[in-house]
Amino acid sequence: MNNNIIELLRKAEESLDSKPSLKGDISDIKLPALRSTINSDAHVSEQVAQSYSIRKVRDPLVEKKLSQKARSETTGAKWFDMKKPEMTPEIERDLKILKMRSVLDPKRHYKREDSKKIPEFFQSGTIIEGPTEFFSSRLTKKERHKTLAQELLSSEDARKYFSKKYKEIQSKRRHVRKYSKQSKKRA
Repeated sequence: MNNNIIELLRKAEESLDSKPSLKGDISDIKLPALRSTINSDAHVSEQVAQSYSIRKVRDPLVEKKLSQKARSETTGAKWFDMKKPEMTPEIERDLKILKMRSVLDPKRHYKREDSKKIPEFFQSGTIIEGPTEFFSSRLTKKERHKTLAQELLSSEDARKYFSKKYKEIQSKRRHVRKYSKQSKKRA
């Protein structure tokens, strides 16, 4: 194929030489130099495709699937294209704790959650108190923990409440077992 191209260019030069020029001498016209390093036909076709900048035509169904996939990875422009976070066991546990926060403190009431499902899109961060916050309302360095679960278990109030609830549940279970054994003996 390379030889064919060179042959065609040579014929084109000869035909130009034979025709009289309208605007002057043919020697003024400069033809681009051919590269002699072209090795394969594929390389030549790639160069031709690049020079003509051939545009690939895409299937509309493929385009629709690609746009749906892109939309499912982010929340969209209205929510600043928030991406899905990487789910680690610690983050999943913290989200479950937030869903069941009404159990942690019985004196505080929260709006009821519609679903038990963990949300796909969310962001988490650390609250940094401003200089106007009073020192007694801030958490100390000892009170700060990496996860919400660790922070809840470390607080004294939560520990007292959980131990009290655990004892109540255990006493109810003992009471049920005791009477179930007596009813079996009577029968």
